[in-house]
Amino acid sequence: FGTVIDDTLGDEVRVTVIAAGFDGGQPQKRVTRPVEQRPAQQRPAAPAPSASPAPPQASPMPGQRPAFSRPADVDDDDELDVPDFMK
Repeated sequence: FGTVIDDTLGDEVRVTVIAAGFDGGQPQKRVTRPVEQRPAQQRPAAPAPSASPAPPQASPMPGQRPAFSRPADVDDDDELDVPDFMK
């Protein structure tokens, strides 16, 4: 494991992965087992529930933004955590 900090990259990140330890041998053979086929069981169809239509919702007036509520315990400072290496 190793890291290099290159300030010339700015906000970009470059990742290099080096894979090692692969043996050059033959791949192992897969053992396949036959799958037992069973006839599908028929279930009686359930009657569809009678759904009443949803009540219409009031749309905001043109030029008016809908009000959103936020929980009082939300702290904006904790919304984005800064990684240790950037502190």
